[in-house]
Formats: sequence, structure tokens, C-alpha cells
Amino acid sequence: MKSHKITTLKNKSMIKVLILGGNGYLGTVFINNFKKKIKLDSPQRRKLNLFSIKQIDKFFSKNNLNYNIIINFCVYQQTGPYLVKNAKQVKDLNNLLNKNILYLWKKYLPNSKMISMGASCAYSPYRKGFSYTKGKLFGGTKDFALSKRIFAKGCDALFKKFKMKYIILVPGTLIGPGEQLNAKKMHFFNGGLLRAALYKNKIKKNFRFIMNRNVIRELSSVDEVSYQIYKILKTKKTGIINLNPNYRISLEQFYGLIENKLKIKKSGNFKSTIFNASISKSYRVFVKHDFSKKKSIINMGFLNLFDRTYKYFSKAISKKL
Repeated sequence: MKSHKITTLKNKSMIKVLILGGNGYLGTVFINNFKKKIKLDSPQRRKLNLFSIKQIDKFFSKNNLNYNIIINFCVYQQTGPYLVKNAKQVKDLNNLLNKNILYLWKKYLPNSKMISMGASCAYSPYRKGFSYTKGKLFGGTKDFALSKRIFAKGCDALFKKFKMKYIILVPGTLIGPGEQLNAKKMHFFNGGLLRAALYKNKIKKNFRFIMNRNVIRELSSVDEVSYQIYKILKTKKTGIINLNPNYRISLEQFYGLIENKLKIKKSGNFKSTIFNASISKSYRVFVKHDFSKKKSIINMGFLNLFDRTYKYFSKAISKKL
């Protein structure tokens, strides 16, 4: 993790934050990093079930609560072939979550600023640039991306009508230690290293390449994103804000690192899939380190993150054996 000098926000005793989806990947990392810096309330699903309007009403009727900020990490997530297979379920459940979270915000906490995590896959070419809320969506992520767009539009409508303040933060694909051991929810970087750890621990018999070799991804360190969220709590900005990713890498480069650093021989070869995002389809965002056109990756920050993430999964797997 990049070292940051963390300055406690002024008047931290006055800042109360409601966390939605705090038991997920980014939510867990954020809470662990900043629970001593700001006052956080992260109710578990058994207390605040966001899939149910009745449960939301029940929670707030029993608790006289007031928050300065809502941070929404909540998402029903599946990735890769699981996302394709269960696309309708993913879309329907995310749309239900979005609808209920907007209801919660408007009815019970309209004076709280909403900070919600967006997704880079919601961007698409539009006219002469790229748009988060307009344009054609791509391939296997389109249903997931559409839900993100709908939520952003809902926030903007409430801002225009009731002056309810919001920010949609858009990072790259999250990477790094801390994610739960669920391959159905992992993007290619963490998912690839989890599969590598399962193979090296002799739980999986082979290690297969997945997706097209020319796929390009923008990657954001989960610790770096959690720090950027913390910094932005006091901003007066409203709207969609891109969190500049740390790295840009091709899938072929990533699997090359797995082969060379972890001494894993591939089984099979790259396959053509609907997950085919290339640099030409990537939203235009500044990336601190772009490896996509380089023959080799020598950036120590990235290589250390690669090693730490693999060791995290390997250790977590060993504990379960």
C-alpha cells in the first residue's frame, strides 16, 4: 500500500457517516482503514435489509438517526461467466437496491450527502467524447453498468429537484488484498490471483487463461481508493468524479506475470469472449502508470501489489484447509 500521511478531518466528532454495504470488499477495507478517524455506522443486513422497503422503514422508525454523509458501497455483484449467466438476476437485484437506497435517502436522510461508488464500465463513447449516463453499453457488463447509470440519474434528479447533494466516484477495477474468497464476484486481477493460489495449493488441477489477450483494464489499488474516499468527504463538489486509476494493463501482460513470477504453466489458450474491452473502448481517464504498450512491467509498486495480493489469497486458502 502506498504510504499516506492521514490527517484526521477537522471536527471529526461532528462527522457521522452511514455505511451501506460495509461488509463487501471496498467497504471492509475502508472501515478497517478509517474507523478510528471518523464516526462510522455500518448496520448489518439483519438490521437494515436494503432489499426491503418495510425493513428500511422499520430500521429508521426504531432509530432516531442523523448522518452528515451516506457512503454507498452496496452492490449485488457477479463477474465473468457468472455475470453473463445470471445477467437478469444481477440487473433486477441491483435495480431494486438502487431504488430502495434512493428511497431511504429521500425519505429519511435528505440533508445527508450521498457518496456512491460508480463503475468504469458505465462509460461509453457519446458524440465526440465519453459519457457515464448516455451512449451504447458494451458486451457482458452492460446490465451491471445500466444499473449504475440508473442510480446516477436518480441522484441527479433528486439534486435538481430537492438540492440533495451527491457524488458518484468512479475508480478503475479494484485490486489488492482484502477481498472475500468468492470467485463469482472477482474481476480478472484478484480473480486470477485467487485461481493461481488455488492451483498452487493443489485445490485446482489446472490454471486456465480466461478472456481475450487484448483486453485492457484500468486498475485501482483498493487501499488508494479508500484513501481518496476519505479525502473527498469534505468536498463541496457534486456530480460524477473519476478517481484516476493507478495502472493500465493488458490481460496478456497480467497472465505473463502469473506464468513468470508464480511459475505456473497455462492450460489452454486465450478465448474469444464478450468481455472484449480494448484501449479504443476505454473511457478517457488519466492513469498514473500505463503498461499496456510496454514489453515488460518493472514498476515495483505494481509488482509488490501483485505479490501481496497473491500472498493474501494463499494465506486465506491455507487457513481454510
